[in-house]
Amino acid sequence: MLDGSYRRIGIALNNNTDAELDYRQGYFVRRDFGVANTDTPEDRQRQLQQVLWTMPDPATDFNVAAEVNYFRLNNAESFVPVTVKIPVGELISAKNNGADGTDLDLIAEIKDTQGTTITRITDLLKIRPDSPVTWNAGVVLLPGNYSIKILARDDGAGRMGTFLGRFTIPNLNRDTQVPISSVVLGSQIADDTLSTYRAVPPVEIPSPLILDGRRIVPSVTRMFSAKDDMYVYLQAFEKGAKTAAPLTARVTFYRGPVKVLETAPVTVSEGLDPKSPMLPIRMNVGLSSLKPGEYDCQVTVLDPATQKSALWQKPVTIVP
Repeated sequence: MLDGSYRRIGIALNNNTDAELDYRQGYFVRRDFGVANTDTPEDRQRQLQQVLWTMPDPATDFNVAAEVNYFRLNNAESFVPVTVKIPVGELISAKNNGADGTDLDLIAEIKDTQGTTITRITDLLKIRPDSPVTWNAGVVLLPGNYSIKILARDDGAGRMGTFLGRFTIPNLNRDTQVPISSVVLGSQIADDTLSTYRAVPPVEIPSPLILDGRRIVPSVTRMFSAKDDMYVYLQAFEKGAKTAAPLTARVTFYRGPVKVLETAPVTVSEGLDPKSPMLPIRMNVGLSSLKPGEYDCQVTVLDPATQKSALWQKPVTIVP
């Protein structure tokens, strides 16, 4: 029956065979929308958790991209936003099965280097199959090394997407240069009436990506159109500061060893958070002078008083 349930697969060899098996241990069948759906959202989440726990490397039917950032909250903790993106072409249209939309079950699990589960986030999204999916969540973590596993199940088609990754939350107190947070690159700023993330533990954490009621949407794939601006956001740690010491920041694009674009330095001296204390840095970069292709994007933050600096660099793709 095409009821969207999870089907486990088991293959065994006889005792006289000295071979190794490598096979998919289970799958979700697609849902026929003419069949009554007796599963509750809780049932489906339990099925997805079963896959999460029993399969270290689940099979993937569609691509799931994710970005993990970190922003210092206080002397011990960082707020870690998680952004998940599923392109519209990756989801099979539920309209083919007679429905205008579908459910997307999501589960994200973060573990430390000892394999201990630090947190697990579950969600159920009602989506239109002709629209891309962007999902945001957040956790509060201590400095350290972590792994993250994300499973997404298209309930209508019975297909599953997987993301596996590792990330590090540094201890900014130990940085002898100019300590900085993650650098977020975005191609979109969206109106957002929500000023907070629902974080784990369940406390309301002000979202650093929402500024004056508008949210910077991280470009998870780091692909940008030359017709649009690139929005850059980060925070600089000013240890023990009561008032902000002015910092300058600039963005540089390299193609191989050749510098092809560098913005004018921006001086920042306002907005210091007294609790962190972190100084927000925002820059908008026009990309119209860049030809389509691959570049290294470098963000430089300089303390003019001490001549200490921070460098961040990641590859980006420019399209027409």
